Amino acid sequence: MPSQVATSQLSLEFLIKLLPESFDGDPYKLRSFIKQVDAVFELAQPSQTIPLLLYVKNKITGRTRDQIDIHCNLNTWKEISELLIALNQDRKSLDQLLDELSSIRQGPQENVLQYYQRLEDLNSKVLGAIHNSNYNEKTFNGQLLTINNITLNRFVYHGHPAISQMLRYREFDNINKAFTAAIAEEKALRLSYKENP
Repeated sequence: MPSQVATSQLSLEFLIKLLPESFDGDPYKLRSFIKQVDAVFELAQPSQTIPLLLYVKNKITGRTRDQIDIHCNLNTWKEISELLIALNQDRKSLDQLLDELSSIRQGPQENVLQYYQRLEDLNSKVLGAIHNSNYNEKTFNGQLLTINNITLNRFVYHGHPAISQMLRYREFDNINKAFTAAIAEEKALRLSYKENP
């Protein structure tokens, strides 16, 4: 039975439906876009690769699409994916990103949501850099846990003092729970400030 599935040809229309919606050059969506398109090309027959490649090119938008059009001699998905990586991956090394994550603090004019978003953005960059550089399936879960713990600790211990103090007295197993508590504390502090300016 499995050999029958492997030898049957999927229609081009079906393969096109499997392609991701679009790619606009966002480095955090790059790896996912490439993986999804790789999977579709693995299912395609050799006769389907050229029309499929045209559809993939049409899924790429913005400045990234302009760069692909400039390199009009790209005739395979492998060439296009290599160009996408070269154009859109984060330029900072894993060490630089880890250093940035280890020293991030909430700015004086920054609210809890802004700080949380900055931390999450940096967390994504670090995890993306791990995937792009020295990804090892055996160690990735440990790396993921470590990076998430560093991110949580930076959020709890390096936010605004009044909020940070409250967060330190509670145990949080992830940043989302700490964020929810910090938002509630920020609102309570704002209300008490309005009542007692």
